[in-house]
Amino acid sequence: MPTKFVVGKAEDLLDLSKEGQMKYDTVIETFGLCSHEDPVKALQNMMKLLKTGGRVVLLEHGRGTYDFINDKLDKRSHTHSEKWGCRWNLDIGELVDQSGLEITEETRYHFGTTWCIVAKRPQDVIEVEELGFFDKYFTTRKTNFDSSKKPEIPSDAGKVVDEVKK
Repeated sequence: MPTKFVVGKAEDLLDLSKEGQMKYDTVIETFGLCSHEDPVKALQNMMKLLKTGGRVVLLEHGRGTYDFINDKLDKRSHTHSEKWGCRWNLDIGELVDQSGLEITEETRYHFGTTWCIVAKRPQDVIEVEELGFFDKYFTTRKTNFDSSKKPEIPSDAGKVVDEVKK
């Protein structure tokens, strides 16, 4: 399988990929959103480069689950950013939401500061394996569907109902 590595900014991915000619099954970003000038645009470009059914996989660090952790991150963020070029107090979930991607799986570690996210394009189907416990076992909706289409009713459905009544 051919692999191509491109050096450049994620904000410029579409230009680097010859105006989106290439499409990918998976785009992986690890601990990089903090260093992008425009992380939302970078995520939007990743989304545009996905094939139908493709996923963006993120392993990132950012705001935590607890205020006392976020207070520490916020107090030291300017110094850390100046020294390392990393904004370590970004809300990764908010960035993903702003980009238009839909999260299919999210796990957080280290007081919530390490984010593991799998996201999809809004028009792509959620696979059954990606559904949470409640949706999988307690709802009738098992995947994305086109609600404009009427369900097909088998021609012998009325006959089966009549036989059950007898």
